[in-house]
Amino acid sequence: MEKELNSPAGMSEDIFTTTGSGVILMDADGQVRGLTPQASAILRLDTGEHGVPDIGAKPHAVPGISGLTDLAMDCLRTKTGVENHSLVCNGVAILATLSFFGREDHPEGVICSFQDAYQINRVADKIESYKQISRRMESFINTSFDGIWIIDHNGVVLNLNKASQDLHKLEAETVVGMSIYDIAAQGLVEKTISDRVLKTRKKISEFTFVHGRQVLATGSPVMDEHGKIRFVIVNERDMTELRALREEIENSRMKVDKYQEQLKKLNVQEHEQYGIIAESPSMLNVLQTCQKLAQLEVSNILIRGESGTGKGLVAKYVHRNSPRSDNPFIQVNCAAIPETLMEAELFGYEKGAFTGARSRGKAGLIELAQGGTLFLDEIGDMPLQLQAKLLKYLDDNQFRRVGGVKVHRGDCIILAATNRDLERLSAKKKFRRDLFYRLSSFPINLPSLNERPEDIPPLAAHFIRQYNQKYNLNRRAAPAALLGLQTHHYRGNARELRNMIKKAVILNEADTIKNILAFNEPGLEPSLLVPPAGAVPGSATLKQRLQAVEKNIFMEMLKDRPTTRQMARALGIDHSTVVRKLKVHGLSTR
Repeated sequence: MEKELNSPAGMSEDIFTTTGSGVILMDADGQVRGLTPQASAILRLDTGEHGVPDIGAKPHAVPGISGLTDLAMDCLRTKTGVENHSLVCNGVAILATLSFFGREDHPEGVICSFQDAYQINRVADKIESYKQISRRMESFINTSFDGIWIIDHNGVVLNLNKASQDLHKLEAETVVGMSIYDIAAQGLVEKTISDRVLKTRKKISEFTFVHGRQVLATGSPVMDEHGKIRFVIVNERDMTELRALREEIENSRMKVDKYQEQLKKLNVQEHEQYGIIAESPSMLNVLQTCQKLAQLEVSNILIRGESGTGKGLVAKYVHRNSPRSDNPFIQVNCAAIPETLMEAELFGYEKGAFTGARSRGKAGLIELAQGGTLFLDEIGDMPLQLQAKLLKYLDDNQFRRVGGVKVHRGDCIILAATNRDLERLSAKKKFRRDLFYRLSSFPINLPSLNERPEDIPPLAAHFIRQYNQKYNLNRRAAPAALLGLQTHHYRGNARELRNMIKKAVILNEADTIKNILAFNEPGLEPSLLVPPAGAVPGSATLKQRLQAVEKNIFMEMLKDRPTTRQMARALGIDHSTVVRKLKVHGLSTR
């Protein structure tokens, strides 16, 4: 018979067959009167030739559901239902709910509703995973230093974190669910950019003020796969404290620069006590390396440099900065001692070792330097035979005096210096290659005076003070005179500069020396050393032309770089050099 769709029976059947759960209807004898397609699918039942019985059909024997039948019979006996009962039916784990229907004196049957337990667990796991993600995102949002608003495509506030609540001085419950337009109309917030993001569909950033605090607000649209706005995320960053922190950092940086400048002056003064003038980066790096090696009591240091670069001063600097500074510093010039006497001078001799020897013998320089430093200057001129004996001493710190058999042990730092190319000498077999490698474990290369022009004016001033004191004079150099020294090419380095200063201090008639070079190059007129900008005489020398070019460079620098520190960084020179040269050329910053 065709069922009536609008009849109560027809409606009930529709409900059973369209539900997502499996449903089995059993009569009072536990026989299946009907089951839904979902029930057959979940339990993987084979209903045979009869197909799936309709609700209300004649009883059928359905194999594989004995567990569910037993549970239904218990319900019929007790006349009660069962909720969310776990069992395995036809090899499938299910979660079943059974409802008894009929009267107590006349039970009619049981309706069994069930679902696949595995599917339920999967759904539960997904729900729990979503909850964990939601809690995690909520935690991230609320712990953010920046304020965050989440607004949907209609402009309704979905959420805002604690930072935004504190910034705007409002509770989330007050605005969540409200439109941004209503929020603005009621004055709950001073200003919002989310409405413009919704209109323009673009990211917008602007500075604003919230309760007197400067805030950088950024609104970003979040699009779906169809290019429509789903959300607007507004990020609010309080810039007030960041700005204060930036000012504090800038003040600290200025203090550090000032301390560094003062420290640099102290270092210059300390170096000057040792006769070393160093303001150039190259020479300061050399002294920094010397200090480190000295404090570690490193031996076998080879100081290389042209004649007059101050190798002896650097050797003394190493000694004075080492823990051995209170012990002897012994210097020997290998080129000044005759070859026949060199071994005896260095290692000493026993009585009667050779004709003219002292009757009691003599200790060598290595013994005299015990506990201190032995400086071997001009090591390239040491005889080859003596080089072999020196190499043995460097290996084991043991030696014998000339004419002696007793082994002595030395304890001194060995420093060596040369202005010769020891690699070339060793290639010509005029210097032992193994000794060269042993002595140059820690090479220090001194730059020539031409390579460090920043040091020339302070060196000249130092020498002027020395000769003023020596000759009881009161000479001083004009700034143009000191600047002129930087244009000279020095073959003898600091030694040549010292001699030039000495001549100028003694021969100059007035206390102010206007041109130091004039005493060493008579053809050079002092009045042309610093020509006016744009007025270089056609007969001016190269040095005079360089002065004019230098002034023009500084004049151009002043146009784009108003501070002396900016000029120093651009030109790659020290700040003090810029200040000095501006003064020489009569220029000043704005």
